[in-house]
Amino acid sequence: MIENTSLVPARALALFSWNTPAQTLSLVEASSREAGSVLIVSPFPEALADGTFAPQARITRLEGVPQGAGRTLHLRRYSLEGLYSLAAPTPLLRELYPGLREQASLEVPGLSTPVVGAALTGLEAPLHAVIDMPGYEGPVLALLGEAGRIETIDLLTLRAMRDSCFEGAEGLPTLLSVLQELGFQLVRRDDSDPDWPILTFGVDRAARQIAQLQTSLAERDEALKARDAALAESQATTKRVIAERDAARSTLAERDEALKARDAALAESQATTKRVVGERDATRTSLAAQETRLKDNAKALGELKKTVEHLRELAERSERERDEAREDLRLAIEMAKAGRSDLEDLRQRFTRLSDERDSLVDLLQALTPRLREAAEHLRHLPLPKTAGAETAEHQDPGAEGAGAALSAPPRPRAKRKKKAQ
Repeated sequence: MIENTSLVPARALALFSWNTPAQTLSLVEASSREAGSVLIVSPFPEALADGTFAPQARITRLEGVPQGAGRTLHLRRYSLEGLYSLAAPTPLLRELYPGLREQASLEVPGLSTPVVGAALTGLEAPLHAVIDMPGYEGPVLALLGEAGRIETIDLLTLRAMRDSCFEGAEGLPTLLSVLQELGFQLVRRDDSDPDWPILTFGVDRAARQIAQLQTSLAERDEALKARDAALAESQATTKRVIAERDAARSTLAERDEALKARDAALAESQATTKRVVGERDATRTSLAAQETRLKDNAKALGELKKTVEHLRELAERSERERDEAREDLRLAIEMAKAGRSDLEDLRQRFTRLSDERDSLVDLLQALTPRLREAAEHLRHLPLPKTAGAETAEHQDPGAEGAGAALSAPPRPRAKRKKKAQ
C-alpha cells in the first residue's frame, strides 16, 4: 500500500543541496515550507534565507557535504549555474553541454555520519527529505542509512540524472532500485527537463515492513546460525572435555595403581628393613656377648698362664734345689766320714726337698686335665676373624708347650733310705 504523504503537512524538513536556492526550493512541497524544524546541509547554507520558511521554524545549518569520514573535500564548480560535483564529469555530460567548463575547485568540509545523524535526531515526523545533489544521491542515502534515519523519512524528493554524467555516479534505474529496497515507492515524476527529472517518493509501508521483517529474519537467521555454531562448538567442547575427563580418570586410576604398588613395595621394604635391623641388633648382641666371653676367657687364660708360669718357676726352683741337694748329698756322703751328724742333716734336708718336689709334681698332674679342657674350649670357640686373629696374635706360643710339659709323666720317686739308728 503506497501512502502519499504529500497531502500530510510535514513537521520537519531536511535539505541536502549544493544547487541554487531557487532550484532547490522548487523541489520543496508548499506544505513542507511550513515545517516547524528545518535542517539545511549545504556548502552554501546561508543561501537559503530564513524568510523562505515559516517564521516560527527552528533552522539548523550544517556547512559542508555529507561524507562518512568527515575530511575536507574538493567541490568542482562548472560554468552552468547550480552545477557542482565531487567527481569528474563523463563524456555524456560534455555532449549535453558542449560549452561546459570547470571554473573552480572549492574546498568544503566533509560532514561525518555522527554529525549529520545528531542533527537529524532532533527532527520530528513526518519528515520531508530533499536531495538536490545530482550524481551524489547514493552517498547521501548511504550516510542516512548509517545514521539510522532512513525509517524516519516519510516523503523524499530528489533531482536525479537520467544517465550517469559523473564518474562513479549511479544511473536512474539503479537509484530507483535502491530506493525501492529502502521502502520507497515513486509517486510523482516531473520530466520538464528530461535529462534531470524530479522524482518524489512516498513510503511503501508494506514494503518497508516486509524489508524490516526480512532484515529481522536475516538477523534471526544469523543469530540462529551463530547459536548453532556456538552449540556445535559447545558440544565439541563438551565432548573434548568428557574425553579429557575420561583420560584424566584413566590417568588417575593408573596413578592410583602405581601408588598402591609403590605403597606395597614401601611396606615390604620397611618390613625387610625392620627384619634386617632386628637381625643386625641380634647379631650385635651376639657379638657383644661373644666379645664379653672372649674377654672373660682371655682373662682366665691370662690367669692360667700366670699360674703355669708360677708353677714352672717353682718346678725349676725345686729342680735346682734338688740338684743342689743331690750335690750336697754327694758332698755330704763323701764327707760322711767327717761327721755322721752332718750326714743326717743332709738326709733330712734331702727328704724334705723330695717331699716338696713330689707335692709340686702331684699338683701339676692335677692341673694338667683342666688346662687341656681350657685349651680345647678356646680352640673350638667360634670367633670373628678380627677377634680370632687378635687372640692368635696374643696367644702365648709356649702355652701349648707348657700344657704338654705339664702333661708329661712324673718322674719316679726315689726310694727313701731309712734313717740310721
